[in-house]
Order: sequence, then C-alpha cells, then structure tokens
Amino acid sequence: TWTNEPTATVYVFPTATSLYTATPTLTATRTPKPTGMLYKAEITVYESTKLRADSSCDSTYVVGQTLDVKKNPVLGLQIRLGGSVPGKSFNPALTTLTGIVTTYGPSGFEFDLQIAPVTSKESLWLQLYDQSGMPLSEQVFLTTYADCKKNMIYVRFTQK
Repeated sequence: TWTNEPTATVYVFPTATSLYTATPTLTATRTPKPTGMLYKAEITVYESTKLRADSSCDSTYVVGQTLDVKKNPVLGLQIRLGGSVPGKSFNPALTTLTGIVTTYGPSGFEFDLQIAPVTSKESLWLQLYDQSGMPLSEQVFLTTYADCKKNMIYVRFTQK
C-alpha cells in the first residue's frame, strides 16, 4: 500500500468578534435656574419717632418684619445688613434674627446704624436667609437720607 505524502492544508483563523458594544455619549443637560427667591421686599421710609418713641434723629435705623404667604409672622430667620454709608462700613455684614425686636411686629428686626442721617444711594444692602445660611430673598439695596423725617427704613419681607 502506498501512503500519500503529507500536503499543506489551508487553515483559516476565525474572524475576531468584538466584545465591545458602543455606549451612547452623554451630553450635558442644562439645569433650570430657580425662578426667583421665596421672599420679596417692600420698603417704606419713616421718621423713627413715629414707630419708636424712644428714638431720635441721632441715628439711622433699618427695621422691619417677615411674613409668610398668609401674612403670619416668620420667626428665627437671619437678616444680614452690609455695604456702607458715608462715614461707616458694614463689612463684614451685621446679622440679626426675625422676632428679636417686636416693636415692628412679632417677627420684627432692627439695625441701629449708630450714625446720624446721611445720604447714600443703594450702597447699603439687606438680605433674608434661612438658619442654614441659604438666601431667601435677593439683596435689597437701600437709599438713606440726610433728613430726620426719613431716618428709619422699614423693610417688610413677604413670602411670595
């Protein structure tokens, strides 16, 4: 019997299969900004003796109160006053709490600037914060007057 000589056999390697599956690329989505703060401010100017008989023209006052949407007093919120008036700077800002000075209502607050009435235009600001320090209102810029009949700035923060 004859045995055939070995011959070359063509061997084909299997085609590599990708184990990778494309993952869609994520794109940034814009986070909407809040539509506004929870509280708005209403400003009125008074002669200090009309609201506080023991006051005088020797000082300028920034006072007010904070009310919820049903006009109920809101206690324990932070009020910060900063900026400057001619002759005095309030940096760092002064801080008080609503409900401390009930002369202006159950949620009243007061800053005695301890400076005679002086004219300034929006160089002094006031802002409402919660107890964790998150702002509840925009910064409210105040105008002061060198007039004893306008030495008290009354700011009422009302929940929207």
